[in-house]
Amino acid sequence: MMAIECVTDMKLTKRKALEINSCKSFFQFVREDYPRLKSDLESAELKAKDQGRSEGLQSEILREKLVFIMSVRSHMSIAGTVSKAIGE
Repeated sequence: MMAIECVTDMKLTKRKALEINSCKSFFQFVREDYPRLKSDLESAELKAKDQGRSEGLQSEILREKLVFIMSVRSHMSIAGTVSKAIGE
């Protein structure tokens, strides 16, 4: 969501990214938190896959966990793209 807010603010204000608070916050997230979160997400995904193999995919909780992981993965993909774009 931060990436969408940043891009929207840039288009509406016609200002550079580093002049906009939402972009500053997003860039800080990309630099400081993204690498750790990416590693944590990969670990959570592996655990969920192992749980699915051992218990089956019929578990409602496991299904919700997998949906959440995929949602986070899509947001992290956006953050990764922005990270590469700003050279971090």
